[in-house]
Parts: sequence; structure tokens; C-alpha cells
Amino acid sequence: MRKRLLFFLKHTFCDYFLLQTPVRRNEGQQRCQAEGGVLPKISDPLQNAIVTKISSDASVVTWLGLTCSSNNNCIWDDGTALNFNNFDSGSADISRGDCAFINVASGKEGKWTSADCLSDFKAVICQKSLAQPNVTCPDSYIKGSDDRCYFAPNIKLQFNNAENVCSDTSSDTHLVSIGNAAENSAIQLISQAAHYTNIFIGLKLGPSGYVWIDGTSHNYDNFENGQPNPGPGNCVAMNVTTGKWRSVSCDQTTSFVCLKQYTLYPVSSTLPPTTTATNSGSSCSLDNTFTGPAAVDSPNYPNYYGSSIECEYHLSVTVGNLLTIKFLEFYLKNSDYIDLFEGDNDATLLIRLRGTVSSNQWFTTNYSNRMLVRFVSTPGFSNVSGWVFFFKAQAFG
Repeated sequence: MRKRLLFFLKHTFCDYFLLQTPVRRNEGQQRCQAEGGVLPKISDPLQNAIVTKISSDASVVTWLGLTCSSNNNCIWDDGTALNFNNFDSGSADISRGDCAFINVASGKEGKWTSADCLSDFKAVICQKSLAQPNVTCPDSYIKGSDDRCYFAPNIKLQFNNAENVCSDTSSDTHLVSIGNAAENSAIQLISQAAHYTNIFIGLKLGPSGYVWIDGTSHNYDNFENGQPNPGPGNCVAMNVTTGKWRSVSCDQTTSFVCLKQYTLYPVSSTLPPTTTATNSGSSCSLDNTFTGPAAVDSPNYPNYYGSSIECEYHLSVTVGNLLTIKFLEFYLKNSDYIDLFEGDNDATLLIRLRGTVSSNQWFTTNYSNRMLVRFVSTPGFSNVSGWVFFFKAQAFG
């Protein structure tokens, strides 16, 4: 049986087709070559998620275009070195064989496992590069398998703040709307690649029923059995594992994905930017360098951030632009504050923020595409939730 799917991956439009009959690795490679394709070469989490989904949907394990001469020396069939590693034990295990397949077993889904090239039989996914489509995505967005542009900041926010981050990124960007199964699958894949569990989608219950926040007509649903049930709340979240939707509270903090309307842009080779991971109280994030647009939250958000800490965040946007920032939430102890500095050091203070800060107020550098943000928490406890800021590029003038 052969199943064919089309996906856009970075600079390449890819045709994937599945041959479900298990074969030895070399035979699988020959079958792909006869079709003008190759065994999969996986360079990033999104591509891994796509190949995993094709395998999982067919309940088969499939060969990868990868061979290993030692546990830590593997190359793709085109001769390039391994630059993305998803082996289940962190490295190959050539005691089991020189080749590798993608696993779909429970608890190991998407992980790579070593196998014997000559004696093991696996199904085959063939990958074929096609001409690049005309519609491409701007920097910081990623092209989905449905040919739409998505932005996936790695942060959890309430529904309204999530939508604010989307619309602040650009005026034609909102929480995702979904019009068919292909779009639902594309968003599910991107969310899986970002390691999300659940995401807000842009569907919300209004006086006349459910409506998409971007104004798209509501003519497709993918609710779980027994849903929607507005008892928990009027917003809707997707279960990233199943792709199904359920009603949730708009006030809970949840991951989210933004959708940009179709526009022609230079090709971007970047995956969705990451932001701070959730921290334990009284500690700063080890990852404190961010490229906009991005959202960043305080340590342990939405709980108390801890006392007697000082955290710095180094922000940047594309050269040739100013950097502008606003706080979606700002709840600090009376004695705590945040300093914003021009550039990447503390030589020039732009402003010290404390007390109350409007969520509509932007703070912009005067000449630099960089900003240093310093957060200072003084001794003492308070039941405050901390802060969330969003920053992006702003053109001069």
C-alpha cells in the first residue's frame, strides 16, 4: 500500500510516500530511489514529528536514511553529518545494528532505535524534494504542512494575553483558526514539534455560538466526545496528542500557536523562537538570550517568583530596527522593580518600572536593536504572580 503526503519543510516542499510492506533497509533504499526519492533525512523536530505521524497513523516502524559506524558517528545517506539527534538512548547502539528506524511504540514514539541493516525488516517512507511554492513565511514564522504560516512562542498565557501576543506580532496574526482536517493536522504537528501538551485555539463561545477570533467562518469542528461543554469555560483548547478539542477556562495559562494570513515574504529558515521555560521559585532562567518577536515570563510564573533574586534578559531584533517591549502582566512586590536599558549593557537606563504598568504601553529603544532587561526582587514574600513581556522589532521613524 502506498500513501502520499505533501509537506513544506524550511526551504523545501517535500513529497512523502509510505510503502507499508516491511523490507530490508537496502531494498527500501532501492525502492525510494526508483521513485526518485530517498529514505528520510531528519534535520529538526518538525520534520521528525511529520515522519513519526506518517508511521504512527499506519502503525508501522520505518527506516531512516541513517547509518552509524560507531555509537557516536552517524551519517545520512547523502553524506552529511548528524545535526539533529533523537536516538532513544541519546546515541546509536551499533550492537543492535548499523542502521536506524523511527519508533512508534508507546513511550518511545518518534524516537530513533538502532537495527540490523541486513536481517531486520521495516516499512519504508520515501522523501522527495519538489519545487518550492511561491508563498513563503516571514522570519520567526514556520510553514505548516497546510502551506500556512505559524508562530509558536514557547510560553503559557491566558487566552486574551495569548491573542495579544499574536496580534502584537503583526496586525494580521491571531490565534489559530481551523477550517478542515488538514489544517488541524498541521497545527497538531507544529505543537508536537514544540513539545506542547495542549494549546489554545482561536475559537470562543459568544452570544450566538462559537466564533473564530480572526473572523473566519466557523464550519469545521473536531471536538472530543461529549464536547463542547462550556461548564469549564468559553474557550477551546486542542489536545496535542490526539488533535481533538475541548472546552476550557479562558483564564487558565496554556500554550498557543498563532496564524498569519497569507503574504509573500523572503524565505525564512528559522523554527519558531523559544522563550523562557518555567522556572522554580527563587531562580533565574539559565537561558536568558532571546530574539524577537518573543514572549518571556518571570520565574515560576504564574506563581510568586521568589525573593532576593536578580535576573537579566538579553533581547534583540533584526539589525536595522528598534526594539519595542510591553508588559502583558505586571504584578510585583512594592519594593521590586524592572530596569530597561538601551543596548546590551547597563550603561544607558531607559526607564525603571515598578508599581502599575499599563498593558497597552510600549517602551522603545532610541537607536539600538538590543535591550537589556534587569528584574530585581528584594527580600520578603508576597502573593503576586509576576510579569509577562512581549517584544518585537519596530522600524525607525
